[in-house]
Amino acid sequence: MLEKPLDIIQVKGIDETLDYIIEHNSSLVRFGDGEVNLMWGLPIPYQNHDLELANQLKHIVGLESDEKLVVCLPDAFDDRFVFTWWATPFWKEHMNVYMDFYKELC
Repeated sequence: MLEKPLDIIQVKGIDETLDYIIEHNSSLVRFGDGEVNLMWGLPIPYQNHDLELANQLKHIVGLESDEKLVVCLPDAFDDRFVFTWWATPFWKEHMNVYMDFYKELC
């Protein structure tokens, strides 16, 4: 049996996210490329890879946002070309490498 293709990961824009956080006095957790590297088993300049930390990050990134906690991811899933000219190649390559990993986590 064929699996249904995964829908694209939905990420709200910055303004909409900030409005929500202000309205609900939410806490937030931000996942960027460094946190993804840690979850994938790689170190980053200021943090060695740690399996327990990676597992905790994977748990948190898999949570659904609600009024108490907003899980923030890069807004690069739908349109990778909305960034500045110097950031676009980075995010394009990042998503090409990590998209399947994001789909597993989210």
